[in-house]
Amino acid sequence: MPQEISELAYYNKSVMYDILMKAAAQTLLVIGADLKYLVGGLSLDGKQWISCKSGFFLPVRVLSRLFRRLYLKMLSDPFKHDTLLFFGDFKSIENESQFTQWLNAFSNIKWVVYANRPFSGQRNKPTEQSP
Repeated sequence: MPQEISELAYYNKSVMYDILMKAAAQTLLVIGADLKYLVGGLSLDGKQWISCKSGFFLPVRVLSRLFRRLYLKMLSDPFKHDTLLFFGDFKSIENESQFTQWLNAFSNIKWVVYANRPFSGQRNKPTEQSP
């Protein structure tokens, strides 16, 4: 998430972290349901495991772009409902046109989605202890 959005989140933790979780969940649900992008996981009928082909459960670049779009879209709602607080430098984006322009500036920059490669095998094997 860009630094400026993180700074706005400082004053709006509850609202923006709620959006963060909803956008992350919706991103995973949308992309995970699309067979074009699903590269690993349980089949739709729940009977077969589909192996990861590219090293990740879902493509990170696609996740990043959809998450960015959803997060920015969802951030518009609390603004429209007057539930965002603006302090300091953020007072300049209190009106709708400036806020929309501010949000649009983040729609074309790269957001980094943190993703780990899937685990293979047992990570921490229990050690045998003598009686």
